[in-house]
Amino acid sequence: MKKRPVQQRSRMMVKSIIDAACQVIAEEGLDALTTNRVAELAGISNGSFYQYFYDRADLIEAVLEQVSQDANQMFNRQLGQLDTRQVDVQTLSKMALQMSLAFLRSNALYPELIRNWHRLPIQRLFDPIAQHLASISRTYLLQHVEHYSLDHLHTKLYVLINSTIFTMIRYLHEEDPILKEPQIINCLANMVELVLRDQLPDSP
Repeated sequence: MKKRPVQQRSRMMVKSIIDAACQVIAEEGLDALTTNRVAELAGISNGSFYQYFYDRADLIEAVLEQVSQDANQMFNRQLGQLDTRQVDVQTLSKMALQMSLAFLRSNALYPELIRNWHRLPIQRLFDPIAQHLASISRTYLLQHVEHYSLDHLHTKLYVLINSTIFTMIRYLHEEDPILKEPQIINCLANMVELVLRDQLPDSP
């Protein structure tokens, strides 16, 4: 973004531009996103658009930043109501996965971004999910340290979280998934427990 809006009028204009971009992507697809189309939908001139954004790529960055903020708000709201001391690791894993998938389906914008993940800095969309999964995992493990090994915890969480995120991307990207959502959630939850309990079979 060329400049961050300071005045209320400027903030409202930037919001209208980003909202228009989100609407175009959700309703017409990423390929339909042009600066002219966004300016038209936002009811502004092209000159007004370029006061705040360099180009289409800059606008997409702003869209992903907005999505990231939405994800953070959702996780903070949902996780704030969760008592991790009262559930087992499989239940917690399933809840976190269901929460993540529900969020990614809550707006037509998100599936379209995921379908184009190879063309976008999609980590901006999944970074909040990864951060919250890591945070809730660490909190849970510290509360149940007598049941789980904390050896190589950083490595375990890195592999588990990134495996989970890639699986969600692949699943949501498929028009006709070969697996059903409960199968994926159950398998990932089992994997989490096995890794955290150090119960994976030894390599030959």
